[in-house]
Amino acid sequence: MFTFDNITDGETVHQRAVLVTGTCQGLNANEETVKIIIKTGPPGNNVTFPESVWPVSNEGYFKTLVLVSPGENVVVFGAGAHETETPPLHLAILVGQDSPLLIDCPPAKHAALSSAHSSLDAAVAKFRVTALMWQALTASELHKAGLGRRAFRLEEEWGVDTLSRTAEEKMGPVIKVHLVKSSKTVKELRDSQLAQQNPSARRANDLHTIFKQDLYNHGAPFVAEEKPIVAGLILDAKNDIEQDLILAHAALGSHDPRGLSLGIFGSHLTYSWPRFVEEIPSCLLDTTRPGVTVGNDNNECESMWEACTVGQGAFLHEVGHAFGAPHTTGIMMRGYARDWAVCFLARTAKSNKTGQQGMHADTLRAQYDCTQPLECQVLTANGKKVTQNIWQLLSENSYIRIPDTDIKLLKKSVDSRGGGTDFWSWTVMLKKRARDGRLVAANKINLAVGCILDGAEVYYKDGTKVPCSKRSPHESEEYMGGHQAKRIALPKGVEITKVAVTKQGEQPGEGQVVVGLYGSSDKNSGYCYEFGIVTAPKGRQLPDSVYDMPELKNEYKTRGARQPMAKRRKIVSPTDKSQDADQQSATEDEESDEEDISQDEDTGYDDDFGSESESE
Repeated sequence: MFTFDNITDGETVHQRAVLVTGTCQGLNANEETVKIIIKTGPPGNNVTFPESVWPVSNEGYFKTLVLVSPGENVVVFGAGAHETETPPLHLAILVGQDSPLLIDCPPAKHAALSSAHSSLDAAVAKFRVTALMWQALTASELHKAGLGRRAFRLEEEWGVDTLSRTAEEKMGPVIKVHLVKSSKTVKELRDSQLAQQNPSARRANDLHTIFKQDLYNHGAPFVAEEKPIVAGLILDAKNDIEQDLILAHAALGSHDPRGLSLGIFGSHLTYSWPRFVEEIPSCLLDTTRPGVTVGNDNNECESMWEACTVGQGAFLHEVGHAFGAPHTTGIMMRGYARDWAVCFLARTAKSNKTGQQGMHADTLRAQYDCTQPLECQVLTANGKKVTQNIWQLLSENSYIRIPDTDIKLLKKSVDSRGGGTDFWSWTVMLKKRARDGRLVAANKINLAVGCILDGAEVYYKDGTKVPCSKRSPHESEEYMGGHQAKRIALPKGVEITKVAVTKQGEQPGEGQVVVGLYGSSDKNSGYCYEFGIVTAPKGRQLPDSVYDMPELKNEYKTRGARQPMAKRRKIVSPTDKSQDADQQSATEDEESDEEDISQDEDTGYDDDFGSESESE
């Protein structure tokens, strides 16, 4: 609410400028301002003076100067947050005094026939698109970090838009690129003693000093008082085959809080950058080898797309230093050589450098070994630290996506856990990979049921079985508990149509077929508190890789820790004492999820049902 000290509503004044003072509740000097707009005419809709902003004292006191016009004036007062203009990132290209105004370009980019990728105009266009990608990525990463869509702004000017190859040439705001003439000749800039990658260079940092001084010599906006932040491209960078050096290049950046902050990079990889937004995908997927005529920066540029990621990413790294960012993670810790392209594309190309296949986009499976726990530590607001296995979290989704296919496995369960984390989650498929590598199908299921579901086991045709829960410490190898235990056979061609854990039960959706079981068991007692089905599209052949996916195996235990099974010993009756000592003391690996069984254990199973079965 505004309170005015020296003027009342409807008062007549006789001068153009009126000093208005007052207070506004809730305003303070740290974050608030008073804004005024002056309008005239009976409707009060003709603005006669633009909005002006005035500071506020600690107590919410303000003073404003109102400029009125003859007749009735409507003065609109409003409160707003204190606004400061974010300084832009300036783009500058440094050219030698006698520069040929060309950049390195391999034959694969038609260097001998066209200057489309090697001319100064091409360099300017590529620099604009690259800066736009920098800005978009920065905003995206800060947004993902919960900091809003914040990013540096880019200096603009009025000109012809060059961001699209198909757009009509028309005037509008375009990213400004300053051309700065150096005080040095091309030969001086290409002095091997200035080349940063020369191990014996005596002045490896001088290119940064030269560029900074040339910017000061250029004048506005590169004046210390304005504290500009600049991304500087050295146009005359050159690969010297005889010396095996990239000359007139240095990847350097520094922040100067009292003057000009600058991040610099050579133009030797600019040939691989996109000139237009439409070229971004093709440039980041191009596996063509650049050849020996251009520099293989840091031995990471074995393909066009890798040259593009190194050039754009490493340059942004130096610009980050210009903004004051230290070496931390991601782009500020050389995370660009492999990951830059996947920031802009849903998939990437094969690496000629490492031979690795392309990645698919925020895919952990492509970057980590899924067979090993991937821990995520979360510090909560109350100071409690929680550690969880990422693969475990992914397995708790209502679906599982099969990599490199459009197939999704669906999950449906009955869950009576009622919260808590002291459970062991498991999944067992109705096919598994045998020790010789072939796939074998399940042929029996053992359900141990009493007052609750004590547990279950799936038997396979190769004579092995996999438990579907953690055994209770009181269970023997031959007895899982449950006074209503039931063993059900799965003859060839049989489909499980329903798992009736409750009266309603869980059954596949339309067009789905059961391919596995999953659930959660109490870590201590082994009792099963969640039981469900894994289903796949009916009639679709699942790839063999499905049965190697960790989230579809009985491998993930509480909080990612591998819980050893109870030690297994073969029970020998007194009448079997004649068996050899090895059989009497036979044990299996305590951490094995799979148990060998003899082929004659088919007896005692309820095999009397038709071509479809219902498990209860």
